[in-house]
Amino acid sequence: MKRLAASLAVLLWIDPASGAEEMFPPPEPGWQMIIEAPELPDADERALGLLGSAARHYTRARGAVSEVCTIELWSFAKPAQAERVRAELERPDWWGRTAGTHLVLAHGVRLERERGSRSELSSPCTRLGEAAHARALATLRTGGDAQ
Repeated sequence: MKRLAASLAVLLWIDPASGAEEMFPPPEPGWQMIIEAPELPDADERALGLLGSAARHYTRARGAVSEVCTIELWSFAKPAQAERVRAELERPDWWGRTAGTHLVLAHGVRLERERGSRSELSSPCTRLGEAAHARALATLRTGGDAQ
């Protein structure tokens, strides 16, 4: 049964008909995208209403500086659950918005040689988050998000 549930969750995120795959925007010029495998929620996450999540990591290197922007899409059973988790995760260096039962998060890391890494929500990362949010809202308008 657990294996069937895992297969269904992966299908939820990978099936092009679900629309979730289309919520991730293409990378901007100079950026590359790494696809992270979808994840099943643990017991605590299921208790919050989380059905599944997926992420894309957008990366670019410029000399001694590398940037990573992670866009996460979390799918909940109800819109109020998505909003509650968004409020709980709110922090200055993260961007987050809800679209129906979806939560879109953006957060980044800047790595500099000789200086190390630090959390940073860059302008390109914010734009990627906004683009993913707009795509999630578009699925609501076309009826792609079951409430």
